[in-house]
Amino acid sequence: MVEFLQGAPMGPEVYTMGIAVAVAFLLFGLGWLLCARVQVQKIRDVEQKTERRISKLVEKADRDRKAKFLEEKNRWYDSKSAFERELDHKRSDLDGLSDELQEKEGHLSDQTERVQQRDWDLKRRDRNLQQRENRLEKRDRELDEILVEQRSRLERISGMNAEHARDMLLDTIRNDLKQTATNIGREIIEQAKERSDREAKKILALAIERCSTDQTVQSSITVVHLPDDDIKGRIVGKEGRNIIAFEAATGVKVIVNDTPEAVVLSSFDPVKRDIARLAMGKLVQEGRINPSRVEEVVANCAKKIENLIGEEGRKAVKELGIDDLHPELVKLVGRLKYRTSYGQSVLGHSKEVAFLAGSMAAELNMNEKLTRRCALLHDIGKAVDQEQEGKHTDIGAQLAKRYGEGSEVINGIFYHHGEAEASTPISFLVKAADAISSSRPGARRDDAENYIRRVRDLEDVARSFQGVKDVYAINAGREVRVMVNAGRVNDDQAKALAFEIAQKVRDEMTYPGEVQITVIRQKVATEWAGRPQKRRRHRRGRRGDRSYEKSRSRNDTGRKNVSSRNHKGTVVDLQASARKEDYHAVSGGKVGETRRVPRAAQANEG
Repeated sequence: MVEFLQGAPMGPEVYTMGIAVAVAFLLFGLGWLLCARVQVQKIRDVEQKTERRISKLVEKADRDRKAKFLEEKNRWYDSKSAFERELDHKRSDLDGLSDELQEKEGHLSDQTERVQQRDWDLKRRDRNLQQRENRLEKRDRELDEILVEQRSRLERISGMNAEHARDMLLDTIRNDLKQTATNIGREIIEQAKERSDREAKKILALAIERCSTDQTVQSSITVVHLPDDDIKGRIVGKEGRNIIAFEAATGVKVIVNDTPEAVVLSSFDPVKRDIARLAMGKLVQEGRINPSRVEEVVANCAKKIENLIGEEGRKAVKELGIDDLHPELVKLVGRLKYRTSYGQSVLGHSKEVAFLAGSMAAELNMNEKLTRRCALLHDIGKAVDQEQEGKHTDIGAQLAKRYGEGSEVINGIFYHHGEAEASTPISFLVKAADAISSSRPGARRDDAENYIRRVRDLEDVARSFQGVKDVYAINAGREVRVMVNAGRVNDDQAKALAFEIAQKVRDEMTYPGEVQITVIRQKVATEWAGRPQKRRRHRRGRRGDRSYEKSRSRNDTGRKNVSSRNHKGTVVDLQASARKEDYHAVSGGKVGETRRVPRAAQANEG
């Protein structure tokens, strides 16, 4: 290009262009130099910043290293001080233990010295005791010789040997101890009764106040009233066909007699008797009586009675607030309406027992519903005991088990007759409520055979004691008068005898209400004045006869007031209620005791 320029003609444009190119190159070089200088300056700034940052990081690292070093150093000093403190504490403990050991060693040495001293004292006492024992043995031998000599002298003087005297002394001590034990036992029993009767009477009174039941009378006949006597002929029918069909359909005996406007239905099955009563009433009301109609009416009445039994069961369960009872058990409860025991309706009795037991359970903070359930079902076996063999308790337990009742119900069924041990307190309440319902006045009837047997048993129990001469049960078996031999039984023994007889009656017998035991001890001295000697001998011989003495004792016992200057004595009246002994002077020479046996459950099948 230079060559081209050199060879070409030069003009002003060329010079300008050349200058421009030179300026451009110059500016480019200047710019490049400037950029290089700026780049070098930037590099230098970056290096400076890097050096400053590195220095800062180094300084920070140095500070952190120094801080960690100081921290570790402080931690080491802390651990060192803690170790030194622990070491000082252990040293102080060791010093204390050393001091204690030294004290114990001192005490042990003192105790050793005392034990040695005591051992020496014991040895000295043993020697003294041995010497005393030797002296006492010598003195005992001398005393034995003196006692043998004195005993021989006493036997010669009294004419009684040691065996006889020992027996007499033992008899006296035995009688005294027996009398003392009887008095103490009577006082303890009466005090216990005073304490327990208050709460028991309160609970029973509350329970009885809440419960009232109707009284029923057991009967095997039902009287159906007729509008007139003309209907009797239609009841009998031609050749007795109607009455035979009626008896065959109902199983009830129909008695048509001279009773005006009435026929009698006789059967021991109350359900059949009630079906016959309804059927007879319906037939008499319609006036159309024939064998086919009799069978139809009896079938309808049987269904009606069956529905009535179910309704009675549901009513009783609802009244007692018992839930989830099996339908078959509800029907059996309804059947108890037609079951009686000693004249008492078993359904009414079961409801009454349930109310009483539930009230007592509520007072004692026990499960009232479960108690009522157990009480309602305690006699459930009586609903079918006439159809099945066995005791009603066994039948009732089988029914309760079959229909899903719990162990409490089964135990209550067995325990209320004492056939099993009570597994729950509910069984005690069921038995107590059953006794209350059975033995309260008017609840049950007592036939003549049971009355005579109970009176005879009372007399036999009293006669089983020694010294008893005659026994008489009076006041319908509520009082027993015991005549004792005055020569064999004294006043104190009469008191003890009345207590023992009352205890035995309470333990071995069941009876309604209370039985009063009266022990009578009397001596009668009689002499005649103004009579011939011959007749007086005859009268004395008659008084010596046993039958005459028995009749006299009966007559004297029945008298209320007997006056004689030769009769002396007292009658001790000990009531079983909470009152103390009361002594009354009674003319007539009676010496005895009266004791009242508290109420117990009446003997019955319920």
